[in-house]
Amino acid sequence: MTRSAIHDATAPRSEPIAQSTLPGPNAKILLVSWGLPPQLAGSSIIVENLSRHFTNDEMVLAGERPARIDCSGRDPKLPRIYYVDKEWTWPKRGQRYVRWIRWLLLPLMVMRLSRIVRRESCRAVVAVFPNEFHMLAAYLVARHFRLPLYPYFHNTYVENRSGAAGAFARWLQPRVFAAAPIVFAWNDGLRDYYKAHYPGVRFETLAYVLDEPLPVRVELPPARVPVRIALLGNLNESNIDAARRFLNAFQDPNEIRFTVFTATPDWFYAKVGIRGPNITYTRVAQTEVTAALHQHDILFLPHGLEGGYSDVEYQTIFPTRTTSYVLAGRPILAHSPRNAFVTHWLRRHDCAEIVDQPDESALKAALRRLCEDKKRRDELVANSLTAAREFLPERVVGCFRQQLAEPLDSLSERTSNRVPAGSRE
Repeated sequence: MTRSAIHDATAPRSEPIAQSTLPGPNAKILLVSWGLPPQLAGSSIIVENLSRHFTNDEMVLAGERPARIDCSGRDPKLPRIYYVDKEWTWPKRGQRYVRWIRWLLLPLMVMRLSRIVRRESCRAVVAVFPNEFHMLAAYLVARHFRLPLYPYFHNTYVENRSGAAGAFARWLQPRVFAAAPIVFAWNDGLRDYYKAHYPGVRFETLAYVLDEPLPVRVELPPARVPVRIALLGNLNESNIDAARRFLNAFQDPNEIRFTVFTATPDWFYAKVGIRGPNITYTRVAQTEVTAALHQHDILFLPHGLEGGYSDVEYQTIFPTRTTSYVLAGRPILAHSPRNAFVTHWLRRHDCAEIVDQPDESALKAALRRLCEDKKRRDELVANSLTAAREFLPERVVGCFRQQLAEPLDSLSERTSNRVPAGSRE
């Protein structure tokens, strides 16, 4: 494909686009993401599971190198990873300056991504957000090489920024939306919100991709005393209030034992007051998650009922740990707000015992029900395995490939003369 035949996704269309399709021979996808494997974070795991269904002839990854993690030993048949940005590991006192220094390095980031585009003959760019630095770099590279840009939003952006960051978001997001033949959203709740508020932009769901076969259902063991409860993933503004409320309700080590599988350092949990004699913090490799969860009786899923994020952010987040939970063969206890998409999803599949009010007594009652009612535990596990079928790779990746393969000239009318996407309607 010659450069003149490549679709310019950033300018108004005045003539049909040449017969350009994706993917094609030697047409690699460049996926740019802040989070990359083997980092144990939500976006990293999402990117890893998606990329494992592409070969190194179809896709390359680029983004930040995880600090203090061995990044060697990747299967050469999988998409190659370029670590073009380094995670800053400055002393705690210097962390406040890191984000400003990073923006000064934007030209270097763009230059490195440009080299990858040339070296790998990339013909499309997928830009993963929850990090605007990497999304802007991907946008600039796509624009420079006149490549189609496919943003992949894991969270809301404009709606969850204020002050100077909000002003910058209101500048960047409309340009990204206008440049994109398709904007991918992490879940149906986020997609539906965007569709309702940004007319003229095409939004599609690109959900979590299972990277292991659906397990065979096994007989659940009886709940033990003390009850072993597991929480997988990091605690932050999206869920920390729910986790703190649950732990405040159960502080007796003879009642419960609580394990948090997390990459967040222990000092953070001490700082926010989440600690106690019945809490253990540890790490677990992604390949060992299911086996680790099997050692517990109940899986706890916290989701913010209050906190520092916007209301729409809490409504549209779908925690990545949810998919690991539904595969684990253990009952789920969810503490999440009534109007959140994840709560609606759990209720639709009836795969979790849900407490949707900030009430410690309700949490105690829900845990008691799960411990005493074996029939309910069995029912929740069976429903979880059925719900997991939504994330089968043949369904998710197959649809994603079809969407990327749509002729770009068929998309040109949708992305030209749009209603400006910078303001919600």
